[in-house]
Amino acid sequence: MRHVLKRLRENDLYLKPEKCKFEVTKTLFLGMVITPGHISMDETKLARIKDWEAPKTVKGVRSFLRFANFYRKFIGKYVELVHPLHELTKKDMKFEWMKIQDVAFNVLKAKFLQRPILQMPDDEKPFIIEADVLKWAMGVVLKQQGSDGELHPCGYISHTFTQTEQNYEIYD
Repeated sequence: MRHVLKRLRENDLYLKPEKCKFEVTKTLFLGMVITPGHISMDETKLARIKDWEAPKTVKGVRSFLRFANFYRKFIGKYVELVHPLHELTKKDMKFEWMKIQDVAFNVLKAKFLQRPILQMPDDEKPFIIEADVLKWAMGVVLKQQGSDGELHPCGYISHTFTQTEQNYEIYD
């Protein structure tokens, strides 16, 4: 607590006491549930996913992708999963919902409904980085060993390459 208050003072930041909560073990912050050592998605937001029907328009796809993008750090290989959906949002692309989009949509929904939990990074422990590169995208997961001895994700990052980036050489 003293450390946080010191940092706030050093950076000329102020808090309103009536908006502060002290000595809590669980808090909701910007759509994330933060508990000691873990971050998860807000259950009220996840409840919307369960009943989300497959989009019937480009606007519907964009709406779903906005939601999904907000929580993308919880989903491994996110860019690979949403690629068929992004294809529908391209300019001059005719909207045609096919099996590949349906599979991508349902797999992504299922990933969210598994309620993934990220482990908070611990600077005192070593990190493990796993990367995967495709011709058109890349993905990375940052992991650390938990108290149970297992490796747990701290976060996922993925990126779709631009046309120029797709021409770069990939080295092992």
